[in-house]
Amino acid sequence: MAPTLLIVDDQPLMAEYIASVAEDAGWRVELAANADEFETIVEAAEPDLIAMDLAMPGRDGVELLRYLSSINYLGNLVIVSACDQPVVETSATLAREHGLAVIGYLQKPVTADAFRSLLDQIVAMVPESAFDRSHQ
Repeated sequence: MAPTLLIVDDQPLMAEYIASVAEDAGWRVELAANADEFETIVEAAEPDLIAMDLAMPGRDGVELLRYLSSINYLGNLVIVSACDQPVVETSATLAREHGLAVIGYLQKPVTADAFRSLLDQIVAMVPESAFDRSHQ
């Protein structure tokens, strides 16, 4: 079964662009535009990877990182943000300190090559059987 990617971003064009890159790479994709949709999908789909924007209206990405930590999310996480690099790096550090597997971050605007490279790295470092853990 294909690994699942959840993209949480309030900018539909960016989310759809990232989704198309992931689908071309063989991933199954779910989209969330806000925190409520995100939590519903995390609980139902148990995604293997989450690509998360930090700057969103309402509850922001940092609050969603805390949520993931509180539910002991075991998948991987990529931060995709237009925030300044120090903000992104601090958020990644915070997430790691809370036990989340942040495997990288990308600055917006994201290029297809950069995102595809990150997806390829994830597939290479995670045993294929691990992707099926939540879908059996």
